[in-house]
Amino acid sequence: MLSPDLRNKLVQLRLSAMVKVLDLHLVDPKFLELTFEQQLTHIADAEISDRANRKISRLLKNASLRYPRASIDNIDYHSERGIQRRQISTLFDNKWIQHRQNLIILGATGTGKSWLGCAFATHACRHHYSVLYFNTNTLFEALALAVADRTLPQLRRKLINTNLLIIDDFGLGSIDSHLASIFLDIIDLQAVNGSLLLTSQYPTSVWHSRFEDPTLGDAVLDRIVHKAHLVELQGESMRKRQGKNTN
Repeated sequence: MLSPDLRNKLVQLRLSAMVKVLDLHLVDPKFLELTFEQQLTHIADAEISDRANRKISRLLKNASLRYPRASIDNIDYHSERGIQRRQISTLFDNKWIQHRQNLIILGATGTGKSWLGCAFATHACRHHYSVLYFNTNTLFEALALAVADRTLPQLRRKLINTNLLIIDDFGLGSIDSHLASIFLDIIDLQAVNGSLLLTSQYPTSVWHSRFEDPTLGDAVLDRIVHKAHLVELQGESMRKRQGKNTN
């Protein structure tokens, strides 16, 4: 059993997992038969694993996902949805994030765009990438508020430092010139650190019309679409189909 003094020292060093493992194994004869190096390796592995799990939990919490339990393991590849398993699986290695490429998911209302985007997000978090989720309206409201209360530098820093910035339901409303200029600045800087994931009901060819200033619209879309992977969902609303299955 650990002495109170050693326990306190390990806690001060933030080695909480090591404390738990030692509490369990110092009364285990098989553990005591191991060499010192084997014992040390065992408890070090436990500490590393615990820290990794805590980091993942922190990343998932900070991401503020709409569907925090969405998982790539539960993707519905039903033929009516038009999801190509090969295309989707090539994105599982996260190389598109490593290479600072973007992902665009298109589809009608209820086809599962947001859920699929969140599935990619949880997968990224589990591989230690930082993620932030915003609904488009919420993002631009936050930008407008940050301008008004002079906290834009802090919000900009938060957005550009994330590895994967998710913008859900893009293209539903118009974007005024001032906010479009701020948005362009943010995605320019964020592209240095990571990727964008956008979902939309509308094809990218329509997005340009959402910008009040065509020049800014061209600039924004060039940054987003030029280096993006495109996933298009088809079929009827998933919510509608699930409703049928429960009847």
